[in-house]
Amino acid sequence: MKELTLILGEISAFMWGLPLVILLVGGGLFFVFHSRFLPYLHLKHALDITLGKFSKEDKAKGDLTHFQALMVALSGTLGLGNIAGVAVAITIGGAGAIFWMWVTALVGIATKFYTATLAVNYRGVDRSGRIQGGPMYVIREGLGKKWLPLAWLFCLGGMFGALPIFQINQLVQVMRDFIAIPHGLATANDHFSFDLVTGIFLCCLITYIVMGKLERLAKITSKVIPMMVICYFLFRYFQ
Repeated sequence: MKELTLILGEISAFMWGLPLVILLVGGGLFFVFHSRFLPYLHLKHALDITLGKFSKEDKAKGDLTHFQALMVALSGTLGLGNIAGVAVAITIGGAGAIFWMWVTALVGIATKFYTATLAVNYRGVDRSGRIQGGPMYVIREGLGKKWLPLAWLFCLGGMFGALPIFQINQLVQVMRDFIAIPHGLATANDHFSFDLVTGIFLCCLITYIVMGKLERLAKITSKVIPMMVICYFLFRYFQ
């Protein structure tokens, strides 16, 4: 196990080093020039679409509005890593980390433009006859049936890849340190009861959201994400 851990650590360190920078920045720059700066020239039009200016409910296909689709996408992007990860990067890398975050963000606009465009152009229909999207449908609809194993691999990776991350632990840790311990609901040495009750509550809440499928997820994220972004800016301003 120690040897396996060392091997995986070396692979991770290599992949998260220069190769990742070349892939993200180089790939993003390719999309920037290939699109002839299209994502940057029509930002106002993109905002108008998101705000529903061009929505036609009687003609649009799909279960979500443009705004809801954006909020669902942001819900899977914004998180603790965007706050703590940035702070750690600045602490370790200094001004250089800020520069590369700016660079990857700017060129990442073009990368996201292409991935979103592919997801819209190559949407598929599931077994219940509803329109769905995502990389697996892009592979199936865009590349053909001979590439279906790659789509299955992506789906399996999506199901099992997030299991070791344990995102819920981060939320419970924050609630314990900033809410439970200051108010006497838990102690630094004994917090099993608080973690158990909080975990069960969050499990029930997330199950309720997931069982409502995409529509319920979109309705909740369209209310929570704007509030989260506003609170983040306010906390940064009054820090």
